[in-house]
Amino acid sequence: MPFDFSKPMFFGPTDMPGKGKKSGAFNSGLGNLSLAVDPALKFKNIPFDCGQFPGNGVCCFNSIIGYPQKNGQSLPIFDYEKDIVNDLDSGVKYLAIKKARGIGITELFLRYMAWLALSKNDLYKHTKFFIVCGPGESTAVDLIKRIKLILSPLGVIEDTEQTVARFVNVEVVAKPGSHVATLRGYTNIKFILIDEASFWTGEGQSNEIRPVVEGYIAKTHPIIAMVSTPHVPSTMFEKVMEEKDSLYKRYFLPYTIALNKIYSEREIELARLSPHFEREMNLKYGIGVGNIFQDRDVDAIVLSEEEEREYTPDKLLEVSIGCDPGFGSSNSSYCVVAKVSNTNKLIVLEAEQFKHASFRQFSNLIFDKFHEVRAQKIFIDASARDVVDDLKLGFREDTNYMYVKKLANHDYPFNREAWMQRMTVVPISFSEYNDKMLHELMGLVSRRDIRIPKRLDQLILDFRMAREKAGKLDKTGVNTFDLLDACRLACLMWQWQ
Repeated sequence: MPFDFSKPMFFGPTDMPGKGKKSGAFNSGLGNLSLAVDPALKFKNIPFDCGQFPGNGVCCFNSIIGYPQKNGQSLPIFDYEKDIVNDLDSGVKYLAIKKARGIGITELFLRYMAWLALSKNDLYKHTKFFIVCGPGESTAVDLIKRIKLILSPLGVIEDTEQTVARFVNVEVVAKPGSHVATLRGYTNIKFILIDEASFWTGEGQSNEIRPVVEGYIAKTHPIIAMVSTPHVPSTMFEKVMEEKDSLYKRYFLPYTIALNKIYSEREIELARLSPHFEREMNLKYGIGVGNIFQDRDVDAIVLSEEEEREYTPDKLLEVSIGCDPGFGSSNSSYCVVAKVSNTNKLIVLEAEQFKHASFRQFSNLIFDKFHEVRAQKIFIDASARDVVDDLKLGFREDTNYMYVKKLANHDYPFNREAWMQRMTVVPISFSEYNDKMLHELMGLVSRRDIRIPKRLDQLILDFRMAREKAGKLDKTGVNTFDLLDACRLACLMWQWQ
């Protein structure tokens, strides 16, 4: 029978002339062919979640693709996850989330990205969604596998490379944080998920991510979401979470919000046995990160407010100040340490750090602090020669301290630290004393001979995070341990005695 070309006709791959008619998405007919050409039409304006777990299989996106699972059991979208989705739906575009491990936030964002691309494809087709993850490419591959798995029931994923998921004219691309500079120059980025941002400890990487990502705000107006379990302080992520007037809406999600939802009480009891529990589950930075001081030892030397009140001034015998003037990326810092009368124990009275004070401001501060706390000695990093000389002039000491040291070594050849007794301002070369100071401080902590008030949380964090590399304090990350340096300088007063 000849075809009537005066009428419109629609053919799918199985409907060509001379072929038998077959069922399937490509049957002839305008509606079915439209779905075949643009499968996103099937999901147009479908809700992300209907709130009626487990749904009927067609009521919402999560019901269609299947809900998240734990140990083979499907889980609903929980209230804390709904809060995030509601914020996104209401127009919140910049989010930063500090979270406990395993509460489903990364999974939630992967699902939300897939849902946006499908349900609002008319807005998002021909755009890119970026996932910026940890330093290794294996994490990027894993995240793309997860988003492909989410979409696998729908059959929309194209066969693409390991770090790209392409579907309905949208590309989801995952890149390690070390490649963040390659995100520059795009014109169609609409979503950026920054995963585990607290684990980027390299200063260059940490400083680069915000300018690159936030540069798209005026350009393509993307959603930007930062998600991370705590790791170390002073990273880009921590600054976002603590800055006063932030672009980002911030969320703090400890394990308690998922208790009896994702986690049972028994699972949390077992998790508490891990030394990393406070960091992984309760949003505490630094716990279990360091390897110089054991967490149990640090816990033992921390004083509660009530315990601190027992150390009244009449019980303190001698006072020393350690100071580390900042230069480069380091902070200026000082630490005041006193000896407890009739004991071998020390207590830290003060520990402060601040950004890049001028050498004159810092020397004036230390001079005044010396008289305020009635100290006996100031131990200072010798590399800060301007501050050393300014303080020595203030105390009317010879600025040619190497000559003073030479004379003392001549007079006391069997006491290589005797020269310290001849000075109030004692310049210490880290190249000479670094190992000695670190090992002595390790001894003080392991013997519980130093106590630190709980209020000095930044110093305590330095102790928890301190890592050894080739026998020395590792400062290759963002944290330069300025307070820890000031503390070990101050403790020198009783080491040479």
